[in-house]
Amino acid sequence: MITYNLQRMFRLRSIGKPFTFLRQNGFTYAIAHRLASGKFKGMNNQHLYKLCQLLYCTPNDLMDYTPGNDPEDHPLHTLIKDNPTHNYTSEMRKMSLEKLKKLDQFLTDLKNDDI
Repeated sequence: MITYNLQRMFRLRSIGKPFTFLRQNGFTYAIAHRLASGKFKGMNNQHLYKLCQLLYCTPNDLMDYTPGNDPEDHPLHTLIKDNPTHNYTSEMRKMSLEKLKKLDQFLTDLKNDDI
């Protein structure tokens, strides 16, 4: 079964108030409420595209796959994801300035693919 899991991406992007985030980015009250609460079964392509733009991700990043009777080597298994275990924002708040500098350098290197 394939489902949407927007909450994972909201956590990864440190979006603490998804409803507010969605409203501030042009979603109607009703759509923002359904998306933020996870109470929807599907979405139209326009909303999916807009979410991917805002969250800087692909549709696959927003989907989960619960294995059924599919063989283990089926491509759908690539949709199985781990949930994030860290709240990166709160972790960074606890870091010393020296560690934040190291993190900044690591991110710069990662962005430039030097790692």
